[in-house]
Amino acid sequence: MEKKNSHFSLYSKNEKIWIEKKILRSIYKTYYLKIKKNIVKGKSLEVGSGFGEIKKYIDNCITSDQFSGTNIDQVENVYEMTFNDNTFDNIIMIDVFHHLKYPGSALNELTRVLKKKGRIIMIEPAMGLIPRIIYSLFHHEPNGFNFEIQLFRKSNSILDSNEYFAAQSLPWRFFVLKQFKIIEK
Repeated sequence: MEKKNSHFSLYSKNEKIWIEKKILRSIYKTYYLKIKKNIVKGKSLEVGSGFGEIKKYIDNCITSDQFSGTNIDQVENVYEMTFNDNTFDNIIMIDVFHHLKYPGSALNELTRVLKKKGRIIMIEPAMGLIPRIIYSLFHHEPNGFNFEIQLFRKSNSILDSNEYFAAQSLPWRFFVLKQFKIIEK
């Protein structure tokens, strides 16, 4: 039985919004074009690709998500990727980092598959005072300012791909405010 708030269950809802909202597609096109200007030449991987739209703008980009979809090249678990070490020149994540329950574990895995001079490029919500209010009023995902950030997974057990986690403030707290508690692996 699928949870009400699994990433997969939200996929259909988000797909409908994607099709109906031309302005949303336009915003993401702007993201893709900005990313294209900032990647290094070589092989790219998008993590959490959703609808796989990035392929329209960036050549040689492998799309991945935790479940299969129309434009998804590979099903991948960000904590246990199937790629070899030093495979990618670029790793791209749009609106993904705030879904990482264990961001330290994910970053370790992403840097493992990233080449030495490669880039990780992310686009995430900013959580200053005004965006914090706007997101809390108009977005279904929690801000998560009250969530404890657990950097690393405590066990090596396989994660449930239906497990849903979202904290819009996670990137802001992690990279800007540096509010994280280091918990041993």
